[in-house]
Amino acid sequence: GIVAHVNKITPYNPTEYMIVDSATRKNLELFERMSDKGSDGTLYWVLDKTVSSMGGRLLKRWILEPLLNIEKIKERQEGVEELLKDYILRSEIREMLSELSDFERISGKIGCKSVNARDLIALKNSLKEIPKIKKALKDISAKILADVTEGLNEIKPVIELIENNIEENPPLSLKEGNLIKDGVNEELGSLRNISRGGKEWIAKFQEDERKRTGIGS
Repeated sequence: GIVAHVNKITPYNPTEYMIVDSATRKNLELFERMSDKGSDGTLYWVLDKTVSSMGGRLLKRWILEPLLNIEKIKERQEGVEELLKDYILRSEIREMLSELSDFERISGKIGCKSVNARDLIALKNSLKEIPKIKKALKDISAKILADVTEGLNEIKPVIELIENNIEENPPLSLKEGNLIKDGVNEELGSLRNISRGGKEWIAKFQEDERKRTGIGS
């Protein structure tokens, strides 16, 4: 199949991670109980305090790919320790993250050209949260958190593009219309005027034609 939405491939080095095969995953009950396939009491169930879909997926990856590099393990521990000690900052960050839309899912839909207008509005509103997150983490010292903060980018051109073109409360289906704001496209505006004020448009058209042709009826 065509994978045009994939524009970057990052090397994966299995020597950096402990291999957790399906049998090990099952026996350790990382994600489901052996007895009834339930999730209560599993390692993921115990650890999962995430407030976003993206966070949940990242935690699953971390559980499936335990680090072997001691320095990287320490970096994670330092990040956890710093947030564990600062309850107020941790609460603020959790609240901000809970407001974010699923960037990964929306990015995939954009790449596959299956995104809808509501996804774009959710993306725009989430991008607006990034400066708040960066501000909250500006004095953080743990390297792993500092690196994440440094890499955050609100992508202002994308915000402006969506804000200037897409209705704030668009319908879910693209086929329903009313996705693009008034004033964005002259032809669209003209067609909308016709559809919204058909009788008035016809009356004006008749008057214009009378004047143009000199025919009164």
